[in-house]
Amino acid sequence: MQDSPISIDYSLSMADGVGPLGGLREEELDAERASFATGHKNFFAQVESGALGFWRLPAQKEQLAQVRAVAQALPDANDVLVLGIGGSSLGARAIYQALSGPLELAGIVPRTHARLHFPDNSDPWLLAALLDALDPKTTLALCVSKSGGTVETAAQLLVIKRWYESALGADDVRRLCEGQLGPTAQARADLVERIVTESQGNPFLVLQLAALVRAKLTRGDNDLGAISIEQLVDQTTELLPIEARRALSVLAIAGRPMEPKLVLRAAGVHSEGRSLLQALRRLRLIRTRNVGGTQLLEVYHDRVRESVQEALDSEAHKQVHADLLAVLESDSDSDPSWLHSLALEAGQIASALRYGLSAAARAEAALAFERAAELYRLCIDMQEPSAETVRLRVRLADALARGVDRRLRAIVRAVLGHEVGEQRGGVHDREPITRRMGRPAGAGSPRTPVRRQV
Repeated sequence: MQDSPISIDYSLSMADGVGPLGGLREEELDAERASFATGHKNFFAQVESGALGFWRLPAQKEQLAQVRAVAQALPDANDVLVLGIGGSSLGARAIYQALSGPLELAGIVPRTHARLHFPDNSDPWLLAALLDALDPKTTLALCVSKSGGTVETAAQLLVIKRWYESALGADDVRRLCEGQLGPTAQARADLVERIVTESQGNPFLVLQLAALVRAKLTRGDNDLGAISIEQLVDQTTELLPIEARRALSVLAIAGRPMEPKLVLRAAGVHSEGRSLLQALRRLRLIRTRNVGGTQLLEVYHDRVRESVQEALDSEAHKQVHADLLAVLESDSDSDPSWLHSLALEAGQIASALRYGLSAAARAEAALAFERAAELYRLCIDMQEPSAETVRLRVRLADALARGVDRRLRAIVRAVLGHEVGEQRGGVHDREPITRRMGRPAGAGSPRTPVRRQV
């Protein structure tokens, strides 16, 4: 039996369907026939050139076979979360609604297949409410990002990851641990409980800790009572050359993904860098992430990162920050807020002040007034009282005032349903919002404008 063709019913766009005031007439379409023909020709010219590759996706048998193979390997699910923003979500959403009806009916129509959900914005309230209604043990998540660097999608993915991890209860961890340790788990129930506590429900850490136990038993080491993430990191890094350990320390202190070349430069590695990074990957200490087509490195797990940081003494901690700062200062794309933090930890006060002021100005330009105020406070605290600190206190006060003003206007928008006037660059000549909210409907404004001066 052949698949039925999909047809488009546009009758409700026509005047015959919705009336002459809101619909198109046939003669209007006929008048644009030449334009449609030109657009149609240009479109398929781009298809033939390969510029619009998506048009031929249904005919690409090899990719379809790969998709089907992945789909068949996936576990059964009652619900599917499609994590994506904009075009990464709209395509699947359109097809799903075309074949299954409006998403709003998904909860009341009889279920014949898994329900799809599209939390396609960064609203935390929406995502939290959706997760509260779903069962992580019967929910599958698909993450879609064409660039690989969409911040909203990455944030959703981190939330979902923690949601899954929190759903792995102590009993689930015990069963996983027992499967990894075999007879040892029966003889050492205390060891199983230790791994349950240390892993905090994370299956990756369960596997790593169990592997450490097996390695210690293989070499005749029965001292298993102190098994921990710290011991795991210590014993794993002992297998590494000093250059690889420095690279791991750089990534742990950075606390964010970095380009491999910057990591190696900060670690002082001038040769064999690729093999050193590969050794860190094999030991599951770091991993690679594709962000916007760029390969970046990061520490594999937060617990590993924290353990590496804690293992550094104060001087080593300070030196790694200084090394990172020196490398990133030569990169024009570096975030001044990050440079400010690195300089502070490295004890380079002059640099910290310079980058702090730059970061504060950037935050103000982005209307992030609370962050700007925080940075101005830090810069003021770095200096002795002077004319410069007085100037910074004025800028701090202005950032605080503008931040409060934005929050109050947001409240008024929610209460009154309209925007409150704003003048470029400040909050002058505006009546206090609290007074406006309390005035009876229709009452006029006071004749004397109220000014806020800082």
